[in-house]
Amino acid sequence: MMDQTRLENGRALTEALIRELRSGKVLPETYPVLYANGVARGALHSYVLAGLLLLGDRMGYSAVFDSPIFEPLDCILTGEGAKRPDSIWFERGTETVRALIEFEHHSGNSLRDKAQNLILAARTCNAGLALVALIYWIADSQAQPNLEATCEVFKRGFSLGSSRFGPCVCPVLILETIATRQAGERLILSGFVARRFIFAGEDKPYVVEGLNAAHQ
Repeated sequence: MMDQTRLENGRALTEALIRELRSGKVLPETYPVLYANGVARGALHSYVLAGLLLLGDRMGYSAVFDSPIFEPLDCILTGEGAKRPDSIWFERGTETVRALIEFEHHSGNSLRDKAQNLILAARTCNAGLALVALIYWIADSQAQPNLEATCEVFKRGFSLGSSRFGPCVCPVLILETIATRQAGERLILSGFVARRFIFAGEDKPYVVEGLNAAHQ
């Protein structure tokens, strides 16, 4: 029953997040440049993180960005003092973390590395965590990346030195952001496509199909 509740909570939050990201009003009205003239490549990360703050607030959470998630054993196990997910959504009025989100340009092993960071951050807030989301962006001319190595991290966990870290206990969303290149390397947001939804070490393709069908 607990697993089913986690699955349902994560799926509901995923559906709400993607619905808001795809809304023709929220982000386009607040950041019209993202959908008209485009922004410089180096600015896209900042705009999307600002958008996640806006959407988190709209959905009833206290959303912050780049805030440390402290783990007492981090310094011993990994030599790091804190993990800083790009966006953290708290249950409003509490310190209970409901969602951890990373936004990353797909390049080399960057997605796998981000998956490991999310797992490390999630260890300290698993009790209330409903969703871990890895959102990556590609230019429309890029081939869709191979996500298998990243998915294996989310499904099985990973080793770091002599330490072993298990997978997240909550659902994981992998979401693709498509950015269309304009003249001068400016980027326009042109869509969000769900690629994977993982829970309890398994892909849930029916969830992905439902998320994308709703947008067609």
